[in-house]
Amino acid sequence: MFCMLYSSDFKQREAKRLIMRIRLIEYKCITNDMGQPFGHAEKAIEDAKRICINLGYEVEVAAASSYKSASIILPNSLKAREYTYGNINRILHNLRMATRGDKETIFWFVNIDWYLFLFLDLHDVKNKVIATVYKDRYDLIKGFQGKKGIVGKVLYGMLDKGMKKVGVFIETFHSASRSADAVYVPDYVYTDLYKSYWSNEKIARVVCPGTINLQKDIVGLVKVFNTIGYPLLVIGEFADSDCYEQVMTIKKENITVDNRRLEYDEYYKVIAESAYCITPYDMEKYTSATSGVIRESVYLNTIVIAPTRLLDNTGLNGIGYESLADLEEFFTSDKLEKKVKNDLEPYREESVMKHIEEAFARLT
Repeated sequence: MFCMLYSSDFKQREAKRLIMRIRLIEYKCITNDMGQPFGHAEKAIEDAKRICINLGYEVEVAAASSYKSASIILPNSLKAREYTYGNINRILHNLRMATRGDKETIFWFVNIDWYLFLFLDLHDVKNKVIATVYKDRYDLIKGFQGKKGIVGKVLYGMLDKGMKKVGVFIETFHSASRSADAVYVPDYVYTDLYKSYWSNEKIARVVCPGTINLQKDIVGLVKVFNTIGYPLLVIGEFADSDCYEQVMTIKKENITVDNRRLEYDEYYKVIAESAYCITPYDMEKYTSATSGVIRESVYLNTIVIAPTRLLDNTGLNGIGYESLADLEEFFTSDKLEKKVKNDLEPYREESVMKHIEEAFARLT
């Protein structure tokens, strides 16, 4: 109801403004081996599309055909293991296809990497541009500034020029803004959908859900829970078959491993029913990122266990640890929290809509 009223008020205030079109662009189009979207981008697109429509904009989505909202079909999908420098031409081709059309359309790149800024430097894009940047991507791009040699300096110069063509950055990380023109928007939005999954009867277990990529120390997690003996459910699609085989070889009876892609309904249920949800990222590989799993677990009223720095980056409260080995003491000495409080108001859709409206206003 609030969204409808907010949208109505916005339309009245902006009655003289021409209705503009927003094109949400997911040019990387990462998929699993079955050709299904891999990672967080599909959910981020759905949130952005819904909010843009509520704000009175026409919306189109440029992505691979496997993305259910795609109305402009991009030709190249990449499997997760193919996302390498060797496939830069396929990614740049997607960008060329995604940016065709009238210059009145606002381009919102919802899932970026440094290829976008290379593209923007090399192409004369007349459209207004919004880019959602995740903390690890931003730090990676800025990392080019320290590259030694002429190649590094030239490349960073090109990326810097490309970044200056972005009208507004949307930053998903909770820490201090990296860009003077940035607007903070959480990577996922809190809606009543999450509350509909809440469960008062929690299963005494730790769940590790979602994509099981090599940035997560799953092997280390399993070894620790072998020692602890507390029930652990690892459920999600393994990106690496060798990792899966190793886990299945070493795990004990208190650990259940279910290697398959989860649709959102089951993903939400398995988190909401669990007492704890863990995101065991190796922070040497995931040094500056945030976590959608942390955010959605909090929205689902489940206590999160995660590296302390990752909790800080995401801006939410949970059970933090410096090393997976710390969890042995947590469980054996009964130090685990039964309740963790988080203020969800800043992440509600109504609040996020105001930030996105602010981003659009900065483009005019």
